[in-house]
Amino acid sequence: MKKLNLETVVQDFLPIVAASPDFVYPQQEDVDDERCQCIEMIADPDDMDDENPEEFFDYAACPWHMDDDNTCRYVKSDGEAACVVGKYFVDSLGFQDLHLYEKRAPSFILERHGYEVTDKANKFLNTIQQQQDQGWSWTEAYEQAVQAASSHVS
Repeated sequence: MKKLNLETVVQDFLPIVAASPDFVYPQQEDVDDERCQCIEMIADPDDMDDENPEEFFDYAACPWHMDDDNTCRYVKSDGEAACVVGKYFVDSLGFQDLHLYEKRAPSFILERHGYEVTDKANKFLNTIQQQQDQGWSWTEAYEQAVQAASSHVS
């Protein structure tokens, strides 16, 4: 079993973040971002008269999202990495089967590929993914993940 520690993961992410430092993952609620193909829907046409109609997103045609909860994909349907952790898995570790693991935590995917992940490395991976998913640039997500993992008590 291969072991991943915080130092290795942080170093592996540097070239990924440096290649696209200002990249912000598309957000479903950002109607000005043409990359996201999710369509905002109303649950029931009769609800349109209500003050708070139940809205959701039809994500069927979107290469970026897994559901109407803004859940980001690791890889797009063409196999290209979509998110920062997806790029790490594909570009740094060579995983070609990420489509089988959408909606799974990074540690689950790594364990299935024969890696043991330290608590701090796991904290880094989860934090960078969460921050990216919330609309932070890859640079900001990286910085927040380093800080969170460095202060994490194992």
